[in-house]
Amino acid sequence: RDNQDIRGRVFSLEEDRLTVKFEEPVDRRSIPEQGVFEKSESVLPFIIQQQAIDTLRAGVAQNPHLLPILVDGVYQSYQPSGTRPAIGLNTAQTKAFSCSLTVPDLLLVLGPPGTGKTRTIAEIVRQHGVEHRRVLVTAKTHKAVDNVLERLPSDLTVVRVGHEDRVSDNTRHLLLDIQARELQKTLLERTEAYAEALSDLVLHVDQ
Repeated sequence: RDNQDIRGRVFSLEEDRLTVKFEEPVDRRSIPEQGVFEKSESVLPFIIQQQAIDTLRAGVAQNPHLLPILVDGVYQSYQPSGTRPAIGLNTAQTKAFSCSLTVPDLLLVLGPPGTGKTRTIAEIVRQHGVEHRRVLVTAKTHKAVDNVLERLPSDLTVVRVGHEDRVSDNTRHLLLDIQARELQKTLLERTEAYAEALSDLVLHVDQ
């Protein structure tokens, strides 16, 4: 509380021992020996929600059919796709998969735990990826997102967004920073021979 520039997140709490992970590197000397942690109440989520409402109200949403759905419960008519899933899905899962490929506004899939919703969602995402459509996978928990991503084939281009310590070990390699570092490493390895050849040429010119 005495230094508003120091921000972090509680990483663990064991009895009277509190571990905080800071968002940016912190000089230990800038932290008072005795102080008080103050919970930060971010208003950003509320700002984003208000912006979404304003967008719908102004009629400039990316999907113009969302407002009639949310207000009047009016859905657009459509014909389910004839595309078959690449994996074995039961009748209900196949219907959800087929509907998701052609629905023009919104599709709600309901089912109790253990009915294969994650399996079905992963297959829907895979099919959209195969057809070169961008898909945003989001959920209430990081674990739910990871469960979907872990089921996707490795040949799809997937970027994971989230705190590194909240992402599962199986999807951590999909984080943007890690993929950027790997790409940089690959590019350097592939161009190393050319760089050496150019280096010799530059040295020769200088001489």
